Amino acid sequence: MSITTTESIRVLRQLQLDGAKTQIERNKLGQFATPTALATDILKYAKTLLPSDQKIRFLDPGFGTGAFYSGLLQQFGRSQIVEAIAY
Repeated sequence: MSITTTESIRVLRQLQLDGAKTQIERNKLGQFATPTALATDILKYAKTLLPSDQKIRFLDPGFGTGAFYSGLLQQFGRSQIVEAIAY
């Protein structure tokens, strides 16, 4: 499955989850989903700070539906990612 297909499925699942509860209900439960565009922008910026051949070790302590991980794959590609850990 391509990254584009996987990302489309991930975004659809996020929308389904977001639609199941109001923003207030999700926040009361401690659920704070990072918008896909924000995660992508943060990783685009991070990429400008690193050498182009920099190997990446990635930790996401609040993985959720994987917006940051998806952005990581889109911005850096699998060959640059040495390790990715999520909780």
